[in-house]
Amino acid sequence: MELRAAARDRRDSIVASGSILINGAMNAVVLALSARQGRTDEIAAYSVVTSVLTLVPVLVAGGSTLLYATGDECERQAVRSQRIFIVLPSLLVGTAVVGFVYTDRGYTWAAVLAVSVAVLCNNMGELQLGDLTRQKRFVASAIGVCGSKVCAVALVAADVTLTKAVAYAALAQFVGFEVALGASSWLRRRALVGLSWKAGLSAFRMNRQLFVLTLADLHVSRIVSIALSLVASTRVMGCLGTVMGAFQALLGVSQAALKVPMANRTRQRHGLGDAWGSAQAPNRDIEIGTLVGSVVVAAGLVLTADWITGTLLRLPMPESADWLRVFAVALPFATLNRAFLQNLLGGGDYHAANRLMCLIAVVLTVVLVPAALLLGVLGAAVSTLAAEAVAASVALMFWARTERSTVRSGRP
Repeated sequence: MELRAAARDRRDSIVASGSILINGAMNAVVLALSARQGRTDEIAAYSVVTSVLTLVPVLVAGGSTLLYATGDECERQAVRSQRIFIVLPSLLVGTAVVGFVYTDRGYTWAAVLAVSVAVLCNNMGELQLGDLTRQKRFVASAIGVCGSKVCAVALVAADVTLTKAVAYAALAQFVGFEVALGASSWLRRRALVGLSWKAGLSAFRMNRQLFVLTLADLHVSRIVSIALSLVASTRVMGCLGTVMGAFQALLGVSQAALKVPMANRTRQRHGLGDAWGSAQAPNRDIEIGTLVGSVVVAAGLVLTADWITGTLLRLPMPESADWLRVFAVALPFATLNRAFLQNLLGGGDYHAANRLMCLIAVVLTVVLVPAALLLGVLGAAVSTLAAEAVAASVALMFWARTERSTVRSGRP
């Protein structure tokens, strides 16, 4: 029985990571098609507006997605209320503010509105993915994610602008997830009746431990784009957005594979159904395999960076190959950090997860300005590498110390 469960979990891990890998590949195709069509301004608008607008739900209710995936039913109901009564209205206001600020910098209202639609759909889709993850329905998640990206590729190939294609794809993904969830979706009348403004406010109290973690995570993923967008041209931001998009997509592949062990630990902690996962070896196999895979991918990127940026993506700036190499070296360190984070979240140790992500954010912030002043955009990539490497070293040190303490005490 346990062997079958272990095999199922490894299969789910492959499906989850494979779907994100396919999604990342198609995302690269979308960006490549836009770049080859000379629409780096669209890539810049997508990167910058997404970076800024996704700050809104984090500032309003950061951590709620993680709480929804790992919390109990009372906490999940509070998150649903918070998402409807607080987050969605805040996103609408944020769209207006972002539009007025960035249209003066050469971005169009059409692009801003299209990206805002995508952010709105993805914000609701986070809860849909949370439900599918809790149910360990990774195949359904994979179909929804990859299907929407196929839609985006087809639209961009048909000469639809990138921002519009992203909006249509996000809508398609939202509908696909609803079909997959069926009667278990919380967007049904019987579930919506239980939502309230009061419950939404209570989510802030329940969510306080994960707020800092999510804010730090968004800071790490967006600060480079936001900081450089204030001083760099749309041409530079278009190339950097393409390279960073590839890095974040590959990191997303690792995170997807690591969701399976996290789901096991969460289900075991809450006593949900077939809460298999008490045997740690299969979970560790998945985590180690994911890390090894990230090392292999990083080596491949370092060797083929010139071909990827020059021939495949046809980016107009040759130095973007060096940016890609630095981000590639950062990938294994980032994967190791996310493995620790998912492990801690699944076990309910939110405090330790906060500390790890905050360490990455602090190092990145401290290194970013001097590195960018000395090396330009390459310095921004170096700051990402430094932050992930320092955090991974610290996490490994504390993990090794904990393991030694466990062995000496004789605890299981």
